[in-house]
Formats: sequence, C-alpha cells, structure tokens
Amino acid sequence: MRNPNDSSVCVIIAAKGSGDTLEACLQSVVTIDYPIYEVILVDDGLDDNARIIANKYKETMLLFLIRTVLLTNVA
Repeated sequence: MRNPNDSSVCVIIAAKGSGDTLEACLQSVVTIDYPIYEVILVDDGLDDNARIIANKYKETMLLFLIRTVLLTNVA
C-alpha cells in the first residue's frame, strides 16, 4: 500500500488525435526521476492507435485510460 506521506504526482495527458506523439510523451513520463503514482490518459476516441500505444506501458506505470465520446446531433 502506498504511504500517504510519500510525495507523488498524478500525470494527466489529454490525447486528442495525438497517436503520432503519444508514444514519445509516455516514454518521457517513464524517464522522470520522481515517484509518479498514476498516469491518466484522456483519449478522444479517434482511431489514432492511442489505446494500443497506452497498452505498451501498462506494465511500466499505473495507467488509467479514459475514452471520451463526442455526441453530435443531440436534441
């Protein structure tokens, strides 16, 4: 269990159509020399491989993927 007195950071990444840069972003988070507790990736649902890229890092960090859905033509 995590000690509540330990300093840690939650990194939130907005991945809006960023499949081409997401891998570099997550790799830079991995290399941070600080106790990161969790990474939250907010994905816009576009078909840009964000989910596939995020799955590569699930063993490296505590990663939550939140997929948003854009609703159009809602009355």
